[in-house]
Amino acid sequence: MLKIGIVSYEHPHVFKYVPAFISHPKTEIAKICGIGANFEIAKRDAEKIRCDFFDHMEEKFFEGLDAVYIASAPFRHPEIVKMAAENGLHILCDKPVALSLKEADEIIGTSEREDIKLMVPFNTRWQPAVRKAKELLPGTIHYVYAVKFGMNPANLEGV
Repeated sequence: MLKIGIVSYEHPHVFKYVPAFISHPKTEIAKICGIGANFEIAKRDAEKIRCDFFDHMEEKFFEGLDAVYIASAPFRHPEIVKMAAENGLHILCDKPVALSLKEADEIIGTSEREDIKLMVPFNTRWQPAVRKAKELLPGTIHYVYAVKFGMNPANLEGV
């Protein structure tokens, strides 16, 4: 059983990942830390799934865990990644992983020094359409154009 700690409910992906972790037969959410936005929702979820709840980051949070999912605001990532990595935990850190290239390099360096796995969940990478496009377009893509579209008539003004 993989024991997971959830750090914060600030990133909206947490509302998809928590149910996924709960439903997976080989994972257990053991702890939730409610720092930042959506504190009350984090606390309610901890009560609902009967796991330990922390209202602030501390070393004790990382004890007994195998991995953490960091869903905090990006400005918190470097400190949390450092604490988790120094405790030997594998990390799923939501995007953006950092606010600067320097911070990103520090986060990557920390994970390499501590020999832990660090992953940023770029979900579209696994979508069938994206995988098919990658298969059909091998090599370097030089120019990418974006088109904004939708069904909202308000967006059609001036078209």
